[in-house]
Amino acid sequence: MKNLALISLIVFVLFSTGTGHSSNLNLLYPSDINKEVILYGTLPEASSRSLFKEPIYATIGSTSLNVEFLYNIGNIHLEVTNQVGECIYENNVNTQTQQSLSIDVSDWDSGIYEIRFVNSDGKFMYGTFEIGL
Repeated sequence: MKNLALISLIVFVLFSTGTGHSSNLNLLYPSDINKEVILYGTLPEASSRSLFKEPIYATIGSTSLNVEFLYNIGNIHLEVTNQVGECIYENNVNTQTQQSLSIDVSDWDSGIYEIRFVNSDGKFMYGTFEIGL
């Protein structure tokens, strides 16, 4: 009988601690779920010893665009344009010294954007992503 009372008390405490608070729901439904940005195009592929075939991995969340350079592909020009073709962000990245980049998109308008990565040989990768749609 004591064991049943103890188990009931534990269950009650576990389920009642978050009542009325949304913070426990964030464990199940995070507010900033990142979605992968599918990239197309050609940049140098990894050597046969690399775990990753593509050199860049990008994700978009509600507040940031995150880019990971999975191996050194040299100097890259990164550009983001809005749906009417206006450049709203650009940066030059040396992937030998910088492996990641996070871009604050919290004040960008809702819409569809294109991200483009161009190397010094003119080869590129690009993808589209949505904000607030």
